[in-house]
Order: sequence, then C-alpha cells, then structure tokens
Amino acid sequence: MQKLTTLIFCLLCSWFSLSQNEANIWYFGGNAGLDFNSGVPVPLLNGELNTNEGCATISDSSGSLLFYTDGTNVWNRDHQVMPNGTGLNGDDSSTQSAIIVPKPNDLSIYYIFTVDAFGGPEGLQYSEVDLTLDGGLGDITTVKNVLLETPVTEKISAIKSLSLNEYWIVAHKWQSNEFISYNISESGVNPNPVISAVGSFTGGPPNNVAIGQLKISPSGEKIVLAHLGLNQAQVCDFNSNTGVVSNAITIYEDLNIAEFPYGVEFSPNSELVYVSLQNGPIYQYNLEAGSVIDVIGSRYTIDTMGGLNRGLQLGPDGKIYVAKIFETSLDVIENPNAQGFACGYQANSVDLNGRTCFFGLPPFIQTFFNFNVGFQSENYCLGDATLFTLNTTQTYDAIEWDFGDGTTSTLENPTHTYNSAGDYQVSVTLSLNNQTAINEQTITINTIPVVMQPQDLLACDTDSDGFSVFDLTSQNEDILNGLPEMDFTISYHLSLNDAQNGSNTLDTNFTNTETQQTIYVRLENINTGCFNTTQFDVIVNEQPVLLMDDLWVICEGETVDIVADEGYDEYLWSTGETTQSITVNTPGIYEITVTNIYGILRCETNKSITVNTSNIATITDIDTDDWTLVDNSITVYVSGNGDYEYSLDGIEYQDSRQFNNVRVNEYTVYVRDKNGCGIVTEDVYLIYYPKFFTPNGDMVNDTWQIINGVNEPQNIIYIYDRYGKLLKKLGPNSLGWDGTYNGVKMPTSDYWFLLKRQNGNQYKGHFTLKR
Repeated sequence: MQKLTTLIFCLLCSWFSLSQNEANIWYFGGNAGLDFNSGVPVPLLNGELNTNEGCATISDSSGSLLFYTDGTNVWNRDHQVMPNGTGLNGDDSSTQSAIIVPKPNDLSIYYIFTVDAFGGPEGLQYSEVDLTLDGGLGDITTVKNVLLETPVTEKISAIKSLSLNEYWIVAHKWQSNEFISYNISESGVNPNPVISAVGSFTGGPPNNVAIGQLKISPSGEKIVLAHLGLNQAQVCDFNSNTGVVSNAITIYEDLNIAEFPYGVEFSPNSELVYVSLQNGPIYQYNLEAGSVIDVIGSRYTIDTMGGLNRGLQLGPDGKIYVAKIFETSLDVIENPNAQGFACGYQANSVDLNGRTCFFGLPPFIQTFFNFNVGFQSENYCLGDATLFTLNTTQTYDAIEWDFGDGTTSTLENPTHTYNSAGDYQVSVTLSLNNQTAINEQTITINTIPVVMQPQDLLACDTDSDGFSVFDLTSQNEDILNGLPEMDFTISYHLSLNDAQNGSNTLDTNFTNTETQQTIYVRLENINTGCFNTTQFDVIVNEQPVLLMDDLWVICEGETVDIVADEGYDEYLWSTGETTQSITVNTPGIYEITVTNIYGILRCETNKSITVNTSNIATITDIDTDDWTLVDNSITVYVSGNGDYEYSLDGIEYQDSRQFNNVRVNEYTVYVRDKNGCGIVTEDVYLIYYPKFFTPNGDMVNDTWQIINGVNEPQNIIYIYDRYGKLLKKLGPNSLGWDGTYNGVKMPTSDYWFLLKRQNGNQYKGHFTLKR
C-alpha cells in the first residue's frame, strides 16, 4: 500500500541553494508557453500573454503556476488579468520588461520589478502582489508602480544572497556607467541602492544602446550584459552578499559589422558565458580560460545561422533556450556546461505547437540554476518499494544514496524496500568538479492498517427497477473493527485500482448500476497515509410482485377461493392463514403479505383484496325503437348488484345495455352476470310493415299485414283511402287486408294506416296496392 508524498529539502551545506521548481512554467511571445515539470519542456497553449520581448513568470516550489506578466498586465494562475493587475509601468518592448522576486519569509508576497523601454521616463519600478487576495488568486496591492530609479536601460536580473535569506535586483542606469543593486529582505525593498560605477557608459542617442540582456551567474559571482547600440558585451564580478559590481571586461566589441549583442546567459556551473548577436552567430566564452586575453580568445561559434534579437534563457533542466522571432520553435544548447562543439546546439529542438516566439524569454532569479541537490521520495508504507527521485537540473560526476539501513545505491532514481517499520536517515551525495552537494532527511516507514471485510449490503427492489440506494457508511463500524475512527478515513470505489489510487470516490449514498455489484473500500491512516483495501457486494434482491386481482366476487349463497401468485417463501393472510389461497363466504377487505427470504433480508409485499357479492339480474323493462327494416334498437333495463353484460344471441356479449342497427325480427335478450352468478332471458319483437302488396291471387303478397304484429295480440290496425275513408280494421292475428271494400276490389293507389300498439304507441304510414 502506498502514500504519495513529495518532499523537497534544504541542502546541509549553506552555500548550496534549494532545488527550485519556481522556474518550471514559462509564458512568452505570441501566447507561447512551456511546462518543465515533467523534466522536459512541454508546450502550453493556455497562456494569455502576447509580448514582443519582455515577460516574466513565477511558480511555487512544486512547479505550479502562480502568475505571469508582460510588464504592464498581470495574469493569475487561471489566466485572468488580476483586478488591479493593469497599468504597470513596464513595456512589453523592453528587453527585460519585468522580473519577479518573492519577499523573504513570506509565502504570499511577491515583487514585480519593471523597466521602461529605450531609457524611457518610467525607469525602474516595482509593484507588490499579495497571493491571499482575490480568493487566493492574487492581486496587486496599493504598493504599485513604486519608482526606484529613472531613467534606466532595458536590463534587469536577480540573485539570492549566498549567505543571507535576501535577494538582489541589479539594473543599469541610462546615460551612465552605474549599476544599481537593490536589496530585498523580509522588511521589503530597500529603496537605497548599492551603486557601482564600472564598465561602459550607456546612453544615447541612439536609444538602442539601452537594448540587451543582463544576467547574473547562478553562482552569484559574475554579471554579463549586452549593449546592443554599442555593439558590445561585458563581464563583471558581482558580490551577492554586498551587491557590488566590479572589474568589468569587454569580451565582445566590433564596431565594423552590423551584428549587435542582444542575448546573454551563463552555463549552470557559471564557468561559460554565451552571447547571441542580432543577425549574427552565438558565441561561447570560457571564463576559466585564464587571463582576459585568454577569455576573449576562448570564443567558440556554436551557431552561425543568425537571427534577429535572439534572447537566451537558462532552463530548470540545465539547458539554455534560444528565442527565435516569428518562429514556432526554440533552439536549445543541450549541454551548456560543455565547451565548444560538445555543448550540443540543436536548432528547432522545442516545438511550440503552433504558438509563436518573438524576441524574449522569461527571466528568473539566477540562483534557481545553481549546482544543487534535492530529492523527492514516495511510498512510506511497509512492504512498498520506496521511490527516491533526484531533484536537480545539473550534471554530476558521481552520485551515492544511503538509505539509512545499511544499504546504498549509485542509481539516479533508485527504489528500496524496507524490512521493518521505523525512522531512517536517508542521504544523497553528488560530486562535480571537486564540489560536493549533500542532502539528507529522515523518512518514516509506517505499518499497514488491518481492515476487516464487512458483510454484503442487501436491499429489496421495491419499485422493480433493479436499483436501490445504499448507505455505504453503514459499513464503517465493521471496517474499522474498533480502530480509532479519528485516525482513519474510509472511501468507497468501483474498482480495486481506484481504491488503491484513492481516485473516483463514490458518494456514500450509492445507487447501484448492476443488481449485484462489488464495492472496494480504502481504509487510510490519516497520520501516515498508509492504507489497506477490502471489498463487499451490494445486492438488489427481487421484491415480490403480486399480480393477482384485487377484486373478487361471491355469488349469493356461495363461496370463492382467493388465490395468490405462486413462488414465494411465505404467505400470510389477514385471516391468519398461511396458505397460497383461502376460501371466503362473506364480502369484505382481506389482506395478503407475501415474502421472499434472502438470508437475513426479508423482502415483503402487501396487497388488499376486496370481496364483493353478486347475483343474477332481473329484467325490469325492454324498450324497443323499431318501425324500420334494419335501423332499430333494443334497450334492456335490469336490477341487481352484479356486474352485467348483454347479448341477443347468447354468444356475443357486450357491456352496453343498448343494441343498435337491429333488423326487424324476433329476439331473445340475454343478461349475464360477469361474475358467473347466472343468466336471465326475455323475448322481444321488432315490428314493421310492407311497403306494397299485390292481391292478384298468385299467393305472393296477396294481403297486407304488420310484420311481427302477431306477437302483440292487443294491437289494432286501421286502413284508410287517400280521402280518409276507413276501409278496414284489422287485428294482429288476421290474415291481413285483401284489397277489397265491401267485396269490391279497390283500385291501384296509395293507402294509409294507423297502428295502435298495446304498449300505447301509435304509428302512421302508407303503402301501395298494385293491381
């Protein structure tokens, strides 16, 4: 089991600096950026900075971005301009428009030093950034654009004192040969500079004399600066304890060619210096060559391609990066500590992924790049392989690790597994050119917590969707097994890998995605970071679903068997019976509970059953609407407390009591109780009349009579001629009218009739007698 913790420790030897990550993020040029946290530069595409030359960036000790600037605007780590982060008096056309320095012994305060372009009136100023402002994103305080000196050139650099926890900012006056060094301590910026009159007079016209970089060596012992307008580069001594600049020597000067020094930089070991010429090559000089003449004579051309105003900047990986105007890549000096060709100049080595470089790259406190050693360590739990990672950007001749248990290693990034828990004094020693850097610290190997496997969590699928919400914290007590809760954290995960990594933690109110799902538990000691894992299942069990009818019927004087669905472990009726079915003879409400049993879990479902009585219907009336051939209706009226349906043939039943579109005929009406309690019937007749008759003795339509009238014996029919004369009175049982009146045959004509039905209704109509 592991704990992932990164620690960076001070060197024991006081003249070595901390291993720094503050220079790991760069923003420059046309929205270009680089991230060195992985050990190699990775392009960044999220920068908002767009500057011709000057820029500055700062990260925290772990390499996380804090803020960046072009000398006029300041962006926070979210790439938003700070609320008060506009209107700084630098100039993005200044060679080194800005540099950022932390306030000693204060993790929240940083100073942005700015210089104007071309010896402009804004000169050297500083503004204060407080990272506690704007919700922790930082903002410029009221200490803004504080003037220190004007006018000055476009040069500025910073270094940490080798003996004190203080910094020096070094700039150069305009129209002067004076360097000005300002001390930054825990009290803030000392406005009274150390002035050193040494080297060339820098002034104009032309104003391009102000252009060019200034750098302090990582060792804090040298300064190199380029005077573009003077076509000159000089190296001076520097005392990082006093801020004094002295002993200037001119290593490059050529007034006969139009190749002007612009970029300067030291090797990480401070022994070599590099000078880039506008429209010319990049030169390397060996400051350890001997006399001044020897140093000048050591010049080696490492690149002959030339370019416009190429800025140089030492990186946290110990390489020097070369700006290329209007290009989407940087050149690199791979081994800047190596002399001559061995320094390994590589053109187009770092791709900016479509972003554009211009003249400059961000400067940093040069102490960041001093020869130093630090290390990171990971995995402090017994049984794990503890990983040790060297944290230095420098080359070295030899390395040795001492793990504090009698074992050593000469690997750069070794692993070591300890046999027992306890404290161990670990040290790493680097050697380079008769220098030795040592870092040591105590690490603690911790025991692994004992974790118990809890019982599975069970739930009933109450809504039959296969899902349920589980309270995972209900497992905490079993997992801890009496361990002190205050010393441990418990998290739940869907995979063992997530539990081991502590990632993708589940909400403790967990809804399953499968009916049976494994939950992985991480139990971590908050004091040591050591953890162990276990697991259990969450299971959603089938909830009984009663599909049986909730309404049952008893016919009068009978009983009914109420039958529940089969397949359950237990049945319990409100009558006390425990069988699948019960027999009842009285109406009422009956309750049934069925249960499925899953170990200690019981999944139950209840249902209320209503039992009603029912009986055979009584037909109280039948209403007919007839007197047509096919468009007649029959309506049946009944009484009773059953649920009834109706039929005219005893086969096809309907819920409606009314039958429509019925042909004239004799019918039997059937009324059936749907609950099976019986059928009642009654005959019904629909009557109609012929439209004509032909009394010619052929035995077909020889007489006229009402159809189906015989079924209503009390009916009376009256027949009239067109003048209203009564010709015949008929009963329903007679053969009908033969077309005569007093023995005389009536002529072909229309005749009228009146039917008085026994139910009180009367119908009138007419028909035709045809001869």
